[in-house]
Order: sequence, then C-alpha cells, then structure tokens
Amino acid sequence: MPAAKTPVSPDILRRETITAGERLNFALGLEQQLHEQLLKQPNRTVLAQWKQCRRSVESFAADYVSALRAYRSCVTPGEGDS
Repeated sequence: MPAAKTPVSPDILRRETITAGERLNFALGLEQQLHEQLLKQPNRTVLAQWKQCRRSVESFAADYVSALRAYRSCVTPGEGDS
C-alpha cells in the first residue's frame, strides 16, 4: 500500500511557484540576450548556447506550470486543474 501524501503548506507551494517563476524569467532574459547576439553576429557557438537556453526555458516553463497547478489545487480545491 503506497504511503499517504503529507499535505504541503500553501506557503511552501507559493514559494516554490515564485522560485520556478524567477528561474523561468531569468532564462527568458538570457535567451533574449543570446538571440540579440545572434542577430548582430551569428556564429555556431552562440547558436548552440541559444538552443540549450531554449531547451531550459521550455523545461522551466513546464516546472512553473506544475508548481502553479500544485499551489492552485492547494488553495482552491477542485479548481487547480483548470
């Protein structure tokens, strides 16, 4: 029988959501800088960095959505999946 989940404090979930959002925001800023650098002076190294950053942005976006859903389901039961 699987162990029952221990309820997580809304404050912890809120902090996790904020942290995930900050991480996503930072990665988006870096992606924009790399894109601007590519437009000014295209090269393979910067392109590779931009591609890696883009993958990170996508991963961080998924993490943010997951954290936000967890927080919403905690503070508004039954509405966190919408």
